[in-house]
Amino acid sequence: MPFFDRQTKPPSIHQQLEAIRQKLQEIETHTNHLDHIIRTMQDALKQRGIIVTISGEMVTLSEPELPPRKPDTVPMPRLKGVPARASAQKKPTSKKEENHG
Repeated sequence: MPFFDRQTKPPSIHQQLEAIRQKLQEIETHTNHLDHIIRTMQDALKQRGIIVTISGEMVTLSEPELPPRKPDTVPMPRLKGVPARASAQKKPTSKKEENHG
């Protein structure tokens, strides 16, 4: 069964492409907004002496002004339908895994 009514003309490739471009622009705008929020939160916490480091799927909080202790590291929650980032995938731990993994 086609995705359009037989009496209705299907959207042209140009219309579909324009719709995809608009959606991409919306996603980029939203991503930039979220990045700004994260930077703002990092700056606010830094003013309180808490350093936030984001590496792949892990978030690390450290307080360099206090006596040394193990930093708090929290994995980011996995969202349904969102694949893991490539940087967070398992990396080979030995030469054998590197060559065969």
